[in-house]
Amino acid sequence: MSKTREKLEDARRQEARLRAILETTVDGIVTISDRGLILNFNAAAERIFGYSAEEVIGENVNILMPEPHRTEHDNYIHRYLLTKAPHIIGIGREIEGRRKDGRLVPLYLAVSESNVDEARYFTGILRDISDLKRAEKKLQEANEALETFARTLAHDLRSPLTAMTGFADLIMSLYQDKLDHQGQDFVREILSNGEKMQMLIDDLLALARVGHIDRPDTPVVVNLLVDELITELLLEEGVGENALVRKGELPEVRISETLLLQIFQNLMANAVRYASVKDQPVVVSGQRYGDRVRFEVCDHGPGIPKEERERIFESFYRGQAGKAIPGSGIGLATVRKTARSYGGNAWVEETSGGGATFIVEMIDPLVPCDT
Repeated sequence: MSKTREKLEDARRQEARLRAILETTVDGIVTISDRGLILNFNAAAERIFGYSAEEVIGENVNILMPEPHRTEHDNYIHRYLLTKAPHIIGIGREIEGRRKDGRLVPLYLAVSESNVDEARYFTGILRDISDLKRAEKKLQEANEALETFARTLAHDLRSPLTAMTGFADLIMSLYQDKLDHQGQDFVREILSNGEKMQMLIDDLLALARVGHIDRPDTPVVVNLLVDELITELLLEEGVGENALVRKGELPEVRISETLLLQIFQNLMANAVRYASVKDQPVVVSGQRYGDRVRFEVCDHGPGIPKEERERIFESFYRGQAGKAIPGSGIGLATVRKTARSYGGNAWVEETSGGGATFIVEMIDPLVPCDT
């Protein structure tokens, strides 16, 4: 067999392998020309849109789009070719596709550009996320039901709690001189436990509210939020001005400011209370990795034993070191639930030199919702 023929055979085999991969992948793959005409349409794309490849090849790709994108798509390609300013190209995003029967289907789309023999092509990789959207809707409904239940429960608990602590206050103000020391201690214990119960109700409500993903219209300046919290916590905890510091610039994010405040408040307050090495401050830091943000709160306290590092994120679990520290045992559960609601997670690692470093990661592409 001549070398030329061998090269042709190798090229045919390579083409067959690529075509087999193209046709068996679970994601829809659609390739179009710079005029928006469909050139390739794999089997997964046929399943997603309900068209056969023969029906769409040579047609404008906008037949797969609902309005207003259907009308605007040609202008978008033309504008991109002139300006190179991407709107979808190179940026993965959620969209809606239009099936042959007119039904809309939620999709995740990533588009890439390629040049072959001076011709320009665009390839879209599409994944049907209908199941994910249904699961998100069920989760949203469950969260709303949980929040409603928590609000009702909090209201029903607060009324007798307010009455109980109110009467205890009256006893102390009207009959303090008639009570012996033990009687006064009993009333103070009632008031102390009433405060703990109020804290528990507030923390339960905060935990129930987590799950509503909120992207503010403008970025949250995390530096300012953390600096204000540092000032407040130093006053509340009665520690020196160097007990809690921010290290470097923290990334701005488009994440609910209320939920961010809960995250930092829980982690920073815990760190200050547990810190045992006075010449080593609690340090708050953060940075961005592509579409992810990572925040760390590092202390030099007693640390968290390995066997407890998962359990401390469970509701009401305090751990051995936590039993002597005031709190409801819900704060870290709220931190992790918040991080996971934004596609991330929260965990704890050992600090170099002793102590604990709490890490929170969340997905935050920091792009406008309509980009």
